[in-house]
Amino acid sequence: MPILIGSLSLSLMWTAVEKFLFPQWTISILVSHPGITAGQAFSTVATIAGFVEFSLAFYLLAGREILGRVGAMLLGIVFVAAMPEFGMLDIVGHIPVILILVIALVAGETPLQIMCRGSDSGMLISGWKVGRAYVGTLAVLMLFYYGLHALSVWTVAKSGAGIL
Repeated sequence: MPILIGSLSLSLMWTAVEKFLFPQWTISILVSHPGITAGQAFSTVATIAGFVEFSLAFYLLAGREILGRVGAMLLGIVFVAAMPEFGMLDIVGHIPVILILVIALVAGETPLQIMCRGSDSGMLISGWKVGRAYVGTLAVLMLFYYGLHALSVWTVAKSGAGIL
């Protein structure tokens, strides 16, 4: 169970980082569904969506019991709310994610959450550790994502496959 929840958390953080580094990919979806922007600029919505998704997924992975459950519940609400707007493809794709979020909600704190923040620390020290881990995780994932993207672009350019 900790591996299942941890894997989902990392997957969601990865897609959140995508919204920061390549907001145009999210904006292309927002253009075809402008109702979900609530009148805000597309770039603002993409950034907010990335921040919310990353934060909730991170706390699903590393937060104390209540934060993990709140993260699971709020992520579940977001995934369910997206279903009517995006249709059957989202329904089918989101069902496994929602099931994992329900498991996280019911199960509560996992050994992985305890390991990520440390078990013997008080609330303030734990908060400091988790805050540093949040910034560190965001930085590492952004560097890794951007690095892999740059490497793939460089590889394609070097092979000449991208040239017509």
